[in-house]
Amino acid sequence: MPPDIDAIALDVAREIKALDPIAMPGGHAQYLAAIQSLVADGIRAVTEEAHDA
Repeated sequence: MPPDIDAIALDVAREIKALDPIAMPGGHAQYLAAIQSLVADGIRAVTEEAHDA
């Protein structure tokens, strides 16, 4: 079964929306790093599901 890219993208978007850049100790740089990490996790999830299919 192919990966559900839309569902994974929605999960990543929700996680990004939940981030609070003001509460992050590293400020804007930490916020961008967190977004980068979430997007990378989403890409990994898609590629792993595609590989397992």
